[in-house]
Amino acid sequence: MAEIESLDETCNKIFLFLGLREEKIGFNDLYRSLEKAGCRVSKPTLSEHLKHLTKKKVLIRKKVGKQRVSYEINWESFKHLLDAREHGKRMGNRIENQKLYETFSIEEILLLTKFNLEYVVLQQLRLSILATLNPEKAFEYNLELLFISKYFTIFKGIIIDECRKNKEFGKQILQKIESKIKDCENIIPDPQQTNK
Repeated sequence: MAEIESLDETCNKIFLFLGLREEKIGFNDLYRSLEKAGCRVSKPTLSEHLKHLTKKKVLIRKKVGKQRVSYEINWESFKHLLDAREHGKRMGNRIENQKLYETFSIEEILLLTKFNLEYVVLQQLRLSILATLNPEKAFEYNLELLFISKYFTIFKGIIIDECRKNKEFGKQILQKIESKIKDCENIIPDPQQTNK
């Protein structure tokens, strides 16, 4: 298991970024990719964070040739994250391989959205309980939740992008979402009614 007490926000972002990738990445590519993703750090600061993550056995640093190095997650230290990663990959592949809004009806998109939301919320509850029962592993549970949440965010982004391109699609899906919200509100009992 990786020796982790806690990591700062930049280390968390580096970990998440590398965890969502399938392949190793060199220092300069990582620097540029993080900058594009809005994580702006100087090269010396990035280098310090990478040394810290490597020392904590969170990352593996490998020499590539004489002067280049690459970094990847030390999955041996985070075996418990592999299930979350695999779920996210399956969801991401399904979304990317099929044009979601062209191959699914709005009802199917909502069902898939509902499933993924339920999964994320149940995992969040599960991981919060685990973190409460095992405070020494809270950081690892939070990383697992980051993985799960990130893939739902990608899914949500695809729906929003389609709404920007196709206003009619946006209106239809919004109408269905509002209807589903009303259904949920009707299921929740009114406390004043139940006390009578």
